[in-house]
Amino acid sequence: MIVKAGGAGGVADMDCDAIFACFDPPIVMGPHEDQEKSREWQAEHVPPCSNFHVSGRGGAKILGCLAFSTAKAMTWLVQDGQVLGTEHQQLTKAMRDFSQANGTANKSLKEWMDKYQEAAKDVLKKRKVKDHAKHLDKDELAAAAAKCIRDKVDESFKGKVEQDTPLRNGQAQGKPPAPQSAPVSSGGQAV
Repeated sequence: MIVKAGGAGGVADMDCDAIFACFDPPIVMGPHEDQEKSREWQAEHVPPCSNFHVSGRGGAKILGCLAFSTAKAMTWLVQDGQVLGTEHQQLTKAMRDFSQANGTANKSLKEWMDKYQEAAKDVLKKRKVKDHAKHLDKDELAAAAAKCIRDKVDESFKGKVEQDTPLRNGQAQGKPPAPQSAPVSSGGQAV
């Protein structure tokens, strides 16, 4: 545990809600469709929702992701604008760079989550903290918050998308890792 200025308690002693409340503004998570979005703040999909679809951010889903819902996906509010330096732009760039570095390889959900956690930590190091949290080590706080974001998103995938499921490199317009159509029964209907 690292604590600045001799304060009592530290990040390691805090739960995710307390960690999220240290930031200014606090980290807010929830399903995409329930987030209070604005011009300044947008709900960030973790990882990018295009990774779960055959093409784009909607429509047919790749195999192994059929239970994924873009609208119901766990997100968190980030500073938007896609302007250089905003949180959303930095996260988008990190995911695009990872996607492009993958080439034709389709990395697993776990690999995407590993990379996303690292990018979220870097972004959160720059977010302001509230006065009551200024005694805490900022790097440790950002790392703990990124881990909490990851844990909440991982929990939301349980029973829907397995951690070893290969995803599409959506940010690089990659191809789906599995056949694009659902299995068809002998009667010609999708099952």
